[in-house]
Amino acid sequence: MKNVLKGYYLRYDGRLVFVVDTVTNVDTGEQLVLCRANAPKAQHLYAVGKSSFLEETEVDGKPIPKYRHISRARTLSEEAAVAMYAADGAYPPETLVKGRKSSRHRPADTYRAYAKDLSESYLRDARIARGGMAAGHGEEYARAKENVLFLERCLEGDLKEYAGYFRERFIEGKSIRKYAAEHGINRGSVDHIQSKFFAALAACLEERDAAEHRCRPAGPPQGGRT
Repeated sequence: MKNVLKGYYLRYDGRLVFVVDTVTNVDTGEQLVLCRANAPKAQHLYAVGKSSFLEETEVDGKPIPKYRHISRARTLSEEAAVAMYAADGAYPPETLVKGRKSSRHRPADTYRAYAKDLSESYLRDARIARGGMAAGHGEEYARAKENVLFLERCLEGDLKEYAGYFRERFIEGKSIRKYAAEHGINRGSVDHIQSKFFAALAACLEERDAAEHRCRPAGPPQGGRT
């Protein structure tokens, strides 16, 4: 099996991680890759199976490495890492973000529509937020950063049960058909999961706006929370 070098890698979702070392699970003999990631509030360590670490994943029909080695430097900013990727267009695929506007640029009729828009714009928002001011105008950068942080907080908190679904559908870009096939369920079940996720995210958005005394959709939600 291919060796995993220490150093910085860019994960398939655009997150910069540092590989600390490769270790062995003494109980199972499985080789694990110990990584240090930058969470929204603090750094944390996590381990991933070496075989999984070396796999490819598919984004918008394009195979890309789950983790791509970019530097052995002791320190590297996410902005510098993204710039390295941007140089050869490796991630995020331009086809995923081309022509999309940050979700806050398009008024929605309901919070449910806003939740859908926010999810579908995540990759583009993440690209702008992690690329810094150079990736967009100041207002666009601020909106993108707010969108990304809000979604990630929700998926690490109240919407944690949907984190896997969100990653596969809106980061890895799996279609409903492919997601259903890989999980052994029918398309109707995936539609049901998606409907529940959008409804839960819409509730979080409405609660946030109520606390901040603002209403972001163009018109009032029909029938309360949607």
